[in-house]
Amino acid sequence: KAESFVSDLKKSAEEICLNLGDDEIASFAPYSASLEVSVTLFSDRILSMKCSAGSYEGGMHESLEETGATFGLDSGELKSLSDFVDKDYAADYIINEAKTSDKADMLFDGFEEKLKQLVSELDSFYLTDDGICIVCPEYVIAPYAAGAFVFYVPVA
Repeated sequence: KAESFVSDLKKSAEEICLNLGDDEIASFAPYSASLEVSVTLFSDRILSMKCSAGSYEGGMHESLEETGATFGLDSGELKSLSDFVDKDYAADYIINEAKTSDKADMLFDGFEEKLKQLVSELDSFYLTDDGICIVCPEYVIAPYAAGAFVFYVPVA
């Protein structure tokens, strides 16, 4: 994932530079990127990773993305959210959290369906000591000004 992240960023920068005029090259903003991975082991049987990637590619602002991956160490299998909690419960929980957040007035129409889809994606969550963290990226349910939505679903 790290190699792909760097390769994609480099390819994008090269393509843009090739299309710049001589007068634009002097004002071309440098690209930057950061990639952070944290790994947590739970009960010697579950490994959960959080991946935070940020990049600036000359636009208005940095692009930020947070994803997760959780594996069963016995089989090496990538786990889904439903391995830990009922997906309908998780969807209802995060929809309610979004509706009652201080950013509720910024939510796009139809955000509920987007959140229901999100809980089915394998890279949308990771485990923490506080429960299951589900991350909804910027622009999915609200504008950039709202930022990413991060939900912690408690697990009994």
